[in-house]
Amino acid sequence: GRAAKQFSIDIYYSDHKSAFGQRKLRTATNLPHELSGELNALFQKTLSRRIRVRRLGLRLFQLVPAVRQLNLFDNPIDHNFQRLSRAIDHIRQRFGYDAVRRAA
Repeated sequence: GRAAKQFSIDIYYSDHKSAFGQRKLRTATNLPHELSGELNALFQKTLSRRIRVRRLGLRLFQLVPAVRQLNLFDNPIDHNFQRLSRAIDHIRQRFGYDAVRRAA
């Protein structure tokens, strides 16, 4: 797998105007819970108008091999999330994307 060090969001509004936001991460990651928090924060910052969004684009940059270096201060929960993410990917690959969904 690959991990991203940087990402950008393009927001295209219904009146054909657009907004752009970009963020660089401290360390490369491919964990959904780490990416979703950063993406949501950037989306809220970039979403500047109260008009319908016509299209939303997401780009990941600086892709590197997904190798996690152990850190003395790493949270052991991150290792569990990484294993969970791999298991979910395996189930979706075998049974289809809708086999596993996030609950409310």
